[in-house]
Amino acid sequence: MTLSQTTEKPARKNSNDLSRRTFFEHAVIASAASTLGLVGLAQTARAFADEPNVGHDAVKADAVTNGDVDILKAAGIAEALAVTTYTTIVQTSGWFTRIPDDDQGYLYAARQEEMSHYLLVTGATGSGSPFTTFYYPKNMFSNAQVTLNTLVALEDAFIAAYLVGVRYFSTADLRVTAARIMGIESDHRTLARTVAGEIVSQDGGPLA
Repeated sequence: MTLSQTTEKPARKNSNDLSRRTFFEHAVIASAASTLGLVGLAQTARAFADEPNVGHDAVKADAVTNGDVDILKAAGIAEALAVTTYTTIVQTSGWFTRIPDDDQGYLYAARQEEMSHYLLVTGATGSGSPFTTFYYPKNMFSNAQVTLNTLVALEDAFIAAYLVGVRYFSTADLRVTAARIMGIESDHRTLARTVAGEIVSQDGGPLA
């Protein structure tokens, strides 16, 4: 699955790498095709959410409807993408090693949160993401500006998606869970914008 036809290289994700957060499906990623045309994610989720339901701290498979499962599968793909993105940032981006230690720690923490969300969702559906390779815009991980712009775009899409879950999930527990995750995604968007100001001049920073 690709996010953009203009790619630098695929970022692969092993099964143990892919333990992470949650929220979108085939159409979610499919709709993200032109330079991150990620606004389509929210519309996709809405299409899936005719009969929704998702759990709280521990979502049980027998507590969700078919509509909820569709949304959760979409979420699993989105969270797989999120984990892949954060993992590749911390492992391969040269600029990452030059930002302050606390910012590095926050990005590691964001990856861990994405992992926990992924596990929550896939635990509810009983299956992982069908996609294990994602494609990114050119210079995604070598150019800090491209990385952070893309990260903000992704988080914007995830926030919109979870808001759809708040509206369409079939139970209060699922809606509360969606709201909680949406809040975390919002924090991640703020983190990306904050890190932009910490990029050193060697990497074109500070960035707006």
